[in-house]
Amino acid sequence: MRTEPRAVRPTALPFVLLLFLTVPVSLDAQSVFDAAEEGDAGTVRELLATEPGLVAQADERGRTPLIYAAAYGHVEVCTVLADAGADINAADEDSETPLHYAIRRNQVATAEFLIERGADTEARNAYGRTPLLLVARETGNFEMAQLLIASGANVNARDRFEATPLDLAAWRGFRGLVNLFLDEGAELPPADSRDAQSQAMMGADKGLERLFVLLA
Repeated sequence: MRTEPRAVRPTALPFVLLLFLTVPVSLDAQSVFDAAEEGDAGTVRELLATEPGLVAQADERGRTPLIYAAAYGHVEVCTVLADAGADINAADEDSETPLHYAIRRNQVATAEFLIERGADTEARNAYGRTPLLLVARETGNFEMAQLLIASGANVNARDRFEATPLDLAAWRGFRGLVNLFLDEGAELPPADSRDAQSQAMMGADKGLERLFVLLA
């Protein structure tokens, strides 16, 4: 008597493939990310001694161990990684470098270390924002802005939306940054232009007296 062929279970192979695809890094790679985030320089050294290639390992978002260490302000770990050959300017999937990460979390000492090791102060993320533009838009950290400007950052850089550090700092109401940028040669929009009127209004609204007087 003829029998029907046995059905092949359709879930077995796809499950195996799915399991494989959801493990983006090895256990050693995850360990180096964890150690970098926690500031465990000893463990980072041990892992790199066993597997030197981990220094350039990236997670599923393109973040390297140096990005993890920079974000959490672990200068010693950053030093270990840099000495082991880490790319100071290696960027994640959003084109953000370790310096961008240090800035987002106000890690001034880490930013200073990265710059000393060759971090690009004009590196741009997916929005075209340099580290200085990021300070102006996100944190308002005066000390960080001073560090970047002293290291050669362009005070008149523009992001993808044509905004300058002065524009962003005024929009956020960061008075100290606005005055710093003006002191450092930030360009004002042409008199009687729409941009000048907009900045003057922001100056009045946010108590940025110096900017308002310059544009009034």
